Amino acid sequence: MKKVLIATTALLGVIALSAPANADPLKVTVGGSVEFQAGFADEDFDSNYRNYDFTSNPNVVVGAEGKASNGLVYGGKIELDTESDFVGSSTFARQDSIGFDKAVTYLSGKWGRVELGDENSASNRLTVTAPTGFGTGGFAGDYQKFLLINNVGDDTTNFNLNRSAEGFYFRGLANSYKPTLTESGLEGYEDSTKVTYLTPKFSGFQLGLSYTPKVGDELTGVSRDKYTSYSGGTPALWNQYEDLIEAAANYSYKFDNGLGLGASLGYNYAKAVKTTTANADREDLNSFNVGLSGSFKGFTLGGGYTYDGESGLRKATQTYDDAAQSYNVGLQYATGPFAVGVNYLNAETEGDVTDADNNKLQVVGLGGTYELAPGLSTFAEVDFVNYESEAQFLSGTNTSRKYDSTVFVLGTKLDF
Repeated sequence: MKKVLIATTALLGVIALSAPANADPLKVTVGGSVEFQAGFADEDFDSNYRNYDFTSNPNVVVGAEGKASNGLVYGGKIELDTESDFVGSSTFARQDSIGFDKAVTYLSGKWGRVELGDENSASNRLTVTAPTGFGTGGFAGDYQKFLLINNVGDDTTNFNLNRSAEGFYFRGLANSYKPTLTESGLEGYEDSTKVTYLTPKFSGFQLGLSYTPKVGDELTGVSRDKYTSYSGGTPALWNQYEDLIEAAANYSYKFDNGLGLGASLGYNYAKAVKTTTANADREDLNSFNVGLSGSFKGFTLGGGYTYDGESGLRKATQTYDDAAQSYNVGLQYATGPFAVGVNYLNAETEGDVTDADNNKLQVVGLGGTYELAPGLSTFAEVDFVNYESEAQFLSGTNTSRKYDSTVFVLGTKLDF
């Protein structure tokens, strides 16, 4: 499969380079967005921290597109986005920077579309899930950035999830509504450098295929490592997979009476990088997902299911090997400048294969969006989070494994 995809891409590249010179001039576009958010979080174990903060997110997209006289459409896109990291082990001040988020070149025609570079995969774009077009997206939104559970690991008396063996699972679980490595905290997955092919749409059907040599390699990054020294009891980390192949099929159609239907089916496979430690090799990724949605007179009802099985679990000493899986469902209503909705995510995964318990996450998101003027919108959202971990959150006498949080997010967004 990999050789066929690379050969096909190379052939299309030759076609593009041989296009006649008398093509239309490239049209350059500049766009983006500026978003402001105010977040308030009521969390377990956060007595030593403030409940609120502000955040802003600028985004700039520069694109160029042209059309050759033989009908070939060609172009590219560069996207700059903010990256936020926490600095220090006591203050946890946020340090933001602007960096390249996506960089892709594409070719398209009657035969479909080929993309080369850092862009969301075919599986990510063709998958049908619960509706997320309200607020910041409900369970798929920005509530996570205001949670200490993602960042804090300071000392043995305060909130200390990030230092536990299961510390990196939360983001992965929350993002598992998409076909990703559910149990692996796959934050950098979408931006890995890849090759993608999308077919034209035929009677509502579209197919897509993506290939990534090394998950986690972005932009100018190159990794030829054949082995990893990772030997923990927990599942493989998100950047310890190679030769990722994602295949997806999508169907979308709107009938004359206004009824719209959507469905998707996808399968992902990747090899777990071999380890230098005996008996520490992980299971390969084998994941499938399905999704279904329907819309009528402004209402959209949809949901999806992802099954990752034993993907990433250590092969040896598998005392416990429960399957990783998640499902989501939601309802949204949009009319004129308004959009309101609610959605729900339920995810579960095995953590340490020597521990009988599992990591479990439930998120309910409720929110709305209102367009004040062309390109300018305001939004509000509340998310209820319940998380159970295999490992205890705190040291000492507190052995709690359960965590609850309520997050409120208010904001405005300008798209230009």
